[in-house]
Amino acid sequence: MKDPDQELTTTLGAIGGEFRPNELAYLAMTMKVESAIRDRFAFRLHQDYEPSGCIVAREWNRVDLAVLDPTGTPLALVELKAMYTFDALGNLRHFTDATTADEIKAQRLAVDGTAVYSLLLATHLAGAIGPQFLKPVKYSGGINRAITKHGDAAAVRAQACETIDKDLAARAVVARGEVEGGAAFGQSASVLYWLVRNDGHATMAAG
Repeated sequence: MKDPDQELTTTLGAIGGEFRPNELAYLAMTMKVESAIRDRFAFRLHQDYEPSGCIVAREWNRVDLAVLDPTGTPLALVELKAMYTFDALGNLRHFTDATTADEIKAQRLAVDGTAVYSLLLATHLAGAIGPQFLKPVKYSGGINRAITKHGDAAAVRAQACETIDKDLAARAVVARGEVEGGAAFGQSASVLYWLVRNDGHATMAAG
């Protein structure tokens, strides 16, 4: 069987190619991108794992994504949580606590040898949203307020990454990267991600 850490990391690194040009930017600006990333992630994993007889399932027992061996035993369980970089500047624990809760939920379905992960996604826009696009772009108010407060979008991204990295420092971050999304509504966008493997963090938190 393929090593889940390596397979998930490789797939995340290539997932940008699963979208049409500018599609991810459009999706990320008009909704939280959790479902869009999950669906492309799942299908790419399905293509990679199917020859070995493994099954990649979405919404398996209310877990976002599961890799199952040919007998139906879970090899890997992944829960996704989406936010925006501006969320990291004032409300990050709401999201990282949610990933902990998701890991606890997934652990209840795990067996010996099951790898449990959370995937934190943070949409980032490279600049402010113009007045004509304020309504089509979801959370445009939060995006623009953060840019105004911190000076520019690059400063928002840097501060968000620093804050997230610090919050996850005690956890097993398997992969960290960025998916370029192209552009929509006059602005470019990308999705930052942190893949975290549960190595006892959620159990300790629950206790």
